[in-house]
Amino acid sequence: QSLPQNGRAINDRRRELNEAEAALNKEEQEAIEAEFAAEREKEEYEEAMRSMEKEKAEMEEAEASARKELAEAEEAERAASKERAEAEAAEAEACREIAEAEAAEAEYHREEAEAVAAEEYAHRMLAAADVAEENAAKVEGRAERAILKDKAMQDA
Repeated sequence: QSLPQNGRAINDRRRELNEAEAALNKEEQEAIEAEFAAEREKEEYEEAMRSMEKEKAEMEEAEASARKELAEAEEAERAASKERAEAEAAEAEACREIAEAEAAEAEYHREEAEAVAAEEYAHRMLAAADVAEENAAKVEGRAERAILKDKAMQDA
């Protein structure tokens, strides 16, 4: 049963108990005023008392059951809140790890681009060195020919 139904049942049983107690009080007053009671009335009174005790026990049992259900619902709510917090923390950690991976990937691409640029620069420098070496060889050749020509002129 739901908690509102249990609450209504408890209120109904309390009202019945109050009504039964009022009737009992009226019977007791009449018995005092009349100063005698029949055996049958005594038995009815005892039966009413047993019935009230039974109803009271049932009401107390229903109330205890409702309290237990409420405590279980509160515990389930606490557990759900804890699980939600853990899931949110795990999601935040995953987002942080994704951001770190993306940053690492961007760093890798930047370093790769720098390496490609450095390699292209090295190729240009090697090409420039080759041109300079060729020019130096030409100059050296001219210088050797000039020396030989000068020497030949001196010898002549």
